[in-house]
Amino acid sequence: MEIIRKEIQLKTRIRRMPHTPGVYMFRDVHGAVLYVGKAADLRNRVSQYTAGDAIGSKTGQMVSQAESVEILPTVSEFDALILEAKQILRYQPKYNIISKDDKSPLFVRLEFSRELPVLRFLRKGEALHRMNKNDAVFGPFQSGRAVRSLLRSIRHIIPYCTQKIRNGRPCFYSQIGLCRPCPSLISVMPDGILRQDSVRIYRRNFRRIRDLLDGRSGSVIRSMETEMRRASKAQDFEKAAELRDKTENLRAMLRKHYDPAVYTETTGLPAVAGAEGNELSRILRRYIPVPEYPKRIECIDISNISGDFATGSLVVFTDGLPDKSWYRRFRIRKDKSPDDFASVAEITRRRFNHPDWPAPDLFVVDGGKGQLSAVNQVLRQIGINLPAIGLAKHEEEIIIQTEDGFHTLKLNLSDPGLHLLQRIRDEAHRFAHKYHTLLRKAGRQSPV
Repeated sequence: MEIIRKEIQLKTRIRRMPHTPGVYMFRDVHGAVLYVGKAADLRNRVSQYTAGDAIGSKTGQMVSQAESVEILPTVSEFDALILEAKQILRYQPKYNIISKDDKSPLFVRLEFSRELPVLRFLRKGEALHRMNKNDAVFGPFQSGRAVRSLLRSIRHIIPYCTQKIRNGRPCFYSQIGLCRPCPSLISVMPDGILRQDSVRIYRRNFRRIRDLLDGRSGSVIRSMETEMRRASKAQDFEKAAELRDKTENLRAMLRKHYDPAVYTETTGLPAVAGAEGNELSRILRRYIPVPEYPKRIECIDISNISGDFATGSLVVFTDGLPDKSWYRRFRIRKDKSPDDFASVAEITRRRFNHPDWPAPDLFVVDGGKGQLSAVNQVLRQIGINLPAIGLAKHEEEIIIQTEDGFHTLKLNLSDPGLHLLQRIRDEAHRFAHKYHTLLRKAGRQSPV
């Protein structure tokens, strides 16, 4: 009877969980943490623990001992991965120690004690063995595949070497930009300025990797932006462009990353989202009448290939977080010509044909001046006065239209207000593309 009652309570708790990335922790009757896990979608992942016979014996035993489940929603999956490792290290949960394959979790060790640092993947017993005080260890990571995939992504932005033998010959990866400068080459360089500069650059790369794994992505981005400005000032435009692209790729990989420590505070994710909303409002109020805190933000996007199976999406963020109960998808009714402006106008009109839906504090369109013009023209025609902006993908520019014409704002990539807009825009794009792909697979038109 007690087990049934706990199962009902767990299912009730799950129904209130958000569809966001994050970390979940099962606790026993005394409050001790039994297990820590991460999820791309908290509600979907935790609901799998109620699947009965579908879960393994060890998991079933853990669930039977669990009295409650606690969640820590995060902004991104990257945050969830780092936060999971920090929580496991903090609580040492019983069922995290008993892993599925009887192997201990994986650690990442950065060996700064060497002139040319080395990155190693190690198990628990090895991670602290013969460790120098200057070395940095991160983990434990429950999923070796996830952390290796993460480091591969980082390597495309911040190159480092994985070759064990350093004999003076450049490794294969140095030829494709994933190891630069190559420590194998540096190891045989004669003493001089060239060698000193190469060592400095390689150690700087490792410091950036350390900061990323420690949840300090903001400092990494600021450092890369400073380096980019220096290159531009020195008229080394090729290097400046490369750094610009890498910085943008890093932002995309992190998906607007924050220090995971913020999620363990009492305020947690709502405080992060609230700070983003306040900052966005502060920036936009100089141009358009945005509330001091935009509680409800809506964003639309279009997805099509040559006009075929064109779809539109409307996503809603409430208090800076996805509010999926208000997501809507649209099948474009216009002719098959790929006219983004007409499609944006159609979706805007159809959205505001529903006076029963709550009005947004801010309306966002994925696009530039043309898309924003289409939105504002429809709003004028139907007599609705509300602030609308565009977010152009290529340069991540905010487009605003006033009586004086268009204004283009290019914010720092670390700006919290921009993070919120990027997250909303990316979600609108994902939702529109998902519906477009569904229609293409079906191979037929099926209005919703």
